[in-house]
Amino acid sequence: MVVYNFQLTPFGRVLVAFSQEKICFLGFVVTTPEDLELEFVRFFPRATKNTVLNFDLGFWMTTAHGLEDFAVPGTSFQRSVWTELLKIPHGQTATYSQIAARLGKPTAVRAVARAIGANFVSVLIPCHRVVGKNGKLTGYRWGLEAKEKLLAEEKVLS
Repeated sequence: MVVYNFQLTPFGRVLVAFSQEKICFLGFVVTTPEDLELEFVRFFPRATKNTVLNFDLGFWMTTAHGLEDFAVPGTSFQRSVWTELLKIPHGQTATYSQIAARLGKPTAVRAVARAIGANFVSVLIPCHRVVGKNGKLTGYRWGLEAKEKLLAEEKVLS
C-alpha cells in the first residue's frame, strides 16, 4: 500500500509517498500541488492520501545510503545510474559524461540523462548533483531554482 501527502521542507513544498515504510516518491511542487498530485497518481493510481503522514527530510537525507532504502521502480540501467548518483559526495557535482564513463558506457550520455530524469526520489537520490559538461546547471525535473538552492545549501554545509 502506498500512502502520500504534501509536506513543507526547507527547499519548498513536496509530495512524499511511502510504500511499506520506504520512500517511493519525493517530488517538489513546481507549478501547483494539484499538477504534481496528478502526475504522482498516474504512477501510483492506488495510493491513499494520509493526512497524518510525518516526513523529516533532514532525517532521510542523513540516513538513506542505497537504493535498498527506497521503493523505487526502475530498469536495471536506471538503477545503475541512480546507484552512481548516490556515490557523488555531499556538496560536490558530477557531469552526465562522468556518470556514463563510470558505468563503462561513455557514449550513453543521453541515456544517463533520461535515467536521471526518471528518478522518483528527488534530493535523496541526488540527481541535483549532476551538471553539464561545462559545469553549468542544466535541466532539473523540479526546476533549476530548486537545483541551485539545493546545491548552494550543500556547499554551505560541507
